[in-house]
Amino acid sequence: GRLPLPPYIQREPGVDDRERYQTVFAREVGAVAAPTAGLHFDEPLLAALKGKGVEFGHVTLHVGAGTFQPVR
Repeated sequence: GRLPLPPYIQREPGVDDRERYQTVFAREVGAVAAPTAGLHFDEPLLAALKGKGVEFGHVTLHVGAGTFQPVR
């Protein structure tokens, strides 16, 4: 399939988008889009937070193609 970019990114998907549009939290295959709120996190930031004693919980968020439908 075609990688769906959010509507505010007004260009066709490029070869790097499949990697760049993946969060460091991703573990399971299947979502058609990354939750964009997590895109600014990277491994060094997570390590720094863990070093400060921050604890993390894990959830599964199913993001589907409907995410890109206009709000009515």
